[in-house]
Amino acid sequence: CGSAVWAPFTVVIKAIIAFCFSSTGEKILSKRNLFALVPSLFITVIGYYVAEALIYGNWIAPALSVLGNVVQIIGSGIIYFSVGVALDKINIKNRLTAK
Repeated sequence: CGSAVWAPFTVVIKAIIAFCFSSTGEKILSKRNLFALVPSLFITVIGYYVAEALIYGNWIAPALSVLGNVVQIIGSGIIYFSVGVALDKINIKNRLTAK
């Protein structure tokens, strides 16, 4: 299957993940946003498991993709943390909202 077939599923999965995070507060790396990585892991694994099962019509084979999806969210979490630290150091949230 080509990557285009995954696009609708990815849009839905990533939109649901976005609801876990908060934009309130002065920092990007708030306690809530760090804890949001946990439900993001489950949403990613379950979402892509269901997507793969629907795409291929097999509910057993997607189990082989679970580890890759766990690695994906851990990698995304590391990138989020790294970029968040850098953006918090330059106080980006206050700069963008300053009037």
